[in-house]
Amino acid sequence: MKPQPDLNLRQLQQLFKKAVQTANVDLNPLGLTESPSFSSLQRLEIYRNAYQIRLKESLIEDFPLVLEKAGTDRFNSIYEKYIQMHPSTFSSLAEYSQNFPSFIEFEEDLADLAWLDWYKVKISLMAEPSSIPLMSVEDFQKDPLRASLRIHPLHCVHQGARSYVLWSAAHEIKVRAVTQTEKLL
Repeated sequence: MKPQPDLNLRQLQQLFKKAVQTANVDLNPLGLTESPSFSSLQRLEIYRNAYQIRLKESLIEDFPLVLEKAGTDRFNSIYEKYIQMHPSTFSSLAEYSQNFPSFIEFEEDLADLAWLDWYKVKISLMAEPSSIPLMSVEDFQKDPLRASLRIHPLHCVHQGARSYVLWSAAHEIKVRAVTQTEKLL
């Protein structure tokens, strides 16, 4: 079977994407052919399964603290509901996880960890400061106009009574709790 002739490539790609993301799609317009080994539905299931596996891998990568605290079985249960309720609408997996912390707010023991994990992801996606060599104090005193400032991406996260500062430095994500004195400032 060939795809419907009135579909252009973009429409065909959108239909295929929808068929991969959801189970209830009419496959006829796609023109999927049978093979001696697999039906057209079985062939599509290969893509669906790979898609689901990659979404799960992305969530595992992005939320290691949640996985550690929840354990594999509980995490699997949560991620399956999340994937079902939030099919990806993004072209990049980096953005797919952004709604996960809100989704698990009802999991009281995991909510703060999910936000902390998510902010680590956000920081890691920000540009690393340029690698301008640091200036010595003596050089700065001689020529302060040549001084440069390194700006590191920074996030302050407030979750309930706890607050954290996250930043990126030397290609590493740093996290530290905000002290009570700092909160007053």
